[in-house]
Formats: sequence, C-alpha cells, structure tokens
Amino acid sequence: MNPDVFSVAYNPGLSVRVNSAMMASWLQNSTGITTSFFLATRDMNKLALQSLLLGAQLHGLENIVVVQGDPFTASKSQLIRHVNDFTATELIQSVKNLNSRKDLEDKNLIYPTDFCVGATVDLSKDLDSEVELLNKKILSGSDFLVLQPFFNVHLSEKLFDIFYKKFHRHIDIPIVWGIQMLEKDSKSFATIPDHILDDLSTGRPGIEITIQMIENLKSVQDIESIYLVPPFSANGRRNYEAAKELFTLIR
Repeated sequence: MNPDVFSVAYNPGLSVRVNSAMMASWLQNSTGITTSFFLATRDMNKLALQSLLLGAQLHGLENIVVVQGDPFTASKSQLIRHVNDFTATELIQSVKNLNSRKDLEDKNLIYPTDFCVGATVDLSKDLDSEVELLNKKILSGSDFLVLQPFFNVHLSEKLFDIFYKKFHRHIDIPIVWGIQMLEKDSKSFATIPDHILDDLSTGRPGIEITIQMIENLKSVQDIESIYLVPPFSANGRRNYEAAKELFTLIR
C-alpha cells in the first residue's frame, strides 16, 4: 500500500494482540515507513508506561497517539483489572516531560526522548464535554490531533465553533482526519447514517462512498492528512485490498 505513515491500533476489540509499540517497531524497521502507535493508559502503571516509551524510542519510534482505552465489559472485568495510573492528559504531559529528560519522579534521564505526541477527539460523544477534554489535551502539550472516524461532516464545524466560543481561540495544531471505509455488512466504530446503509444495501461500491465522504469533508475543512481505517468485519478482519485501491485512486 505504501502509505505515508502506518498507524498501529492498541488491543483492538479489547483482545490479546501484539503490543502496539512492538508491532510499530517491526513495521517501521521492516518497511522503512514511519509508524505511529496508539498507547492506552488503561493497562499499565506509570513505571511500566514510561519504561515502554523508552524502549519504543530505542527502537526508533517517534510518533505516539495517547488514548484512555475503552472500558472492559462486565465479563472481561472479572478477568482483567483497569489500571489508569495516568489519565490521557497526564500521560501526554508525562511524554512531554520525557522529552525534557524528566521521569515520573522528576529525576533526570541520561538522554531525552523525542516523541511527537497525538491526542484523539471523538465526535460521537457529547461535544461540550469533548471540547473541554480537547482543551486539556492541547494544554498538556499535544502536538497533533487524530479525529476518530465520523460521517457527519458538519460535526467538525460544530466542534470548532464550540471550542472558539468557550476558549476564544482557534485549534492551532495539525489534525489528522479519520475516515472509515465501508462495504456491505462491514462494521464501524461510529454510527453509520441510514442513507449510507441504504447505498451499501443497493450495491453502491464502498470505495465510491468513501471518496464522496472525503470530498464532502474537503468542502467544509482544510484537510492535509487522513487516517484511513479499512473496512472491517465483525471478526475484526480488515480489507486492505480495498484500502490499497482507494490509495491508488486518491493518488
């Protein structure tokens, strides 16, 4: 596919998967393509998270997206405990401290890290609450934002409008726009509008729908980067061939 950047999810589906930093290292060192990894606060304490980050830097990784991580279901909670030693904003600040040679005890590291730190925004949640959290993430030192995939392009306008009215300034850090590819019977992390479901059920190609979504978003926002999620099924399988075809068409 030869993307500009690979993005590695963190334990998708709340399942046991290869650690995102280790997978990112393997991808980047195997392909030579810059790789970013998601890292959740949910599963490790402060010592473990900071140690992992030092290891990630040792392997040449420089791009990280911090998330809280989805809560465990009731059945998983009987087997696994939440940790959340950091909040997402605290982990962002912690990474920035590592960049300044300071560990969790404010001791000096031998060498500073050099991470570019991203934070996520979810437009499917209450926008007033999400804007408050977004402001905290920016003030904590986020270098860029990743907008989780969404389908209503006007939600992005609403987000910016609420942010400006609350804090009297514009969002001035780069944004990576989430785009969810779809196909018939595929799944999505965001609610799929009925008109798109109707298009899919009548045989409209998912790639055509995705291109239309990108064009609609470009009509209301200045887009430089997208975070493309391939179509995925209930068992988590991704259709990377569809993503490759879309890449070819865009380029």
